[in-house]
Amino acid sequence: MSYMLDEIEQQPQVIKNTILKNTVKIRKICNEIKKHNINFIIFAARGTSDNAATFGKYIFGYINGIPTGLAAPSLFTVYQKKLKLKNSLVIAISQSGESTDVVEVIKQAKEQGAYCLAITNKKNSSITKNAHSTLYCYAGNEKSIPATKTYTTQLALLYLLSFTLADKKSELEKINEVPKKMREILLLQKNILKEINNYKFINECLVLGRGLNYATALETALKIKETSYIKAEAMSGADFMHGPIAIIDKNFPVLLFAPHDETLKSMVDIARKLEDRQADRIIISSEDSILEYANFPIKMPKFDVIFTPLLYTVIGQIFAYYLSIIKGFNPDKPRSLSKITETM
Repeated sequence: MSYMLDEIEQQPQVIKNTILKNTVKIRKICNEIKKHNINFIIFAARGTSDNAATFGKYIFGYINGIPTGLAAPSLFTVYQKKLKLKNSLVIAISQSGESTDVVEVIKQAKEQGAYCLAITNKKNSSITKNAHSTLYCYAGNEKSIPATKTYTTQLALLYLLSFTLADKKSELEKINEVPKKMREILLLQKNILKEINNYKFINECLVLGRGLNYATALETALKIKETSYIKAEAMSGADFMHGPIAIIDKNFPVLLFAPHDETLKSMVDIARKLEDRQADRIIISSEDSILEYANFPIKMPKFDVIFTPLLYTVIGQIFAYYLSIIKGFNPDKPRSLSKITETM
């Protein structure tokens, strides 16, 4: 079995471990964060972890009502600017803990008065040495170069942090049911295997999501680019309507993530427009109201909508994996990539 597929299938157990091993520590960290009168959260990350940071931007706004933003590492590393970060929480996310520019952001942010939290899968890594507190993914060794289980454990930690800060007891209980739902989603592999051959010769696609699942679209597109070397562009469904829809013509492949939340109506409208243009529509949803517009419908089990980014990401990973296999590539070792990328 491929390392990538094995690690995709490990995720239910890995997520369970992440929750069990971090619950108590997160309570302590949240108590410390509350002492700092935080009024803004900045995320620092690169690559896959940057997609987790994009999710974090949405979840902390949605649950906690705290303004958030993504750091521009070049301000710290290239331009060497000093930012006013008092009363800010800086969350640095790095699978390896060794992303040079992310480490530099958290190092300088700490000097400039921010409370700094690191999220990583590697103990005693550089990022941990420059943070006030650290949360570990406990995902185990990830042998495949494309990140899968480290990404979803990063999301799980952001959920736990957000829910605990907001004292969301019901959501903190419900997240324990996510691993079971993930196992159900893994069974949908057979549906993808039946259809994936239809996409063997695609060399471009769009991946659309919105709101909480914008990060899901970003991460799915990144996995497709990394493993199949095609031009996969992710964007918000709203942004798609402001110009990019013009590129759509007959048989253009579009993956569309459409959970049963407030974004569904707008995504149905997009699906209709894609049908009018005869695009090839791969729609991931629990809702028949949008699946009826799909060439390739992937019906998801219904679950609390807040958790759909964790669940829908898994189906995106599976699609990317089998697309790579049908194209004859090795998804474990994409060309020109390594597990740790150092940029400044």
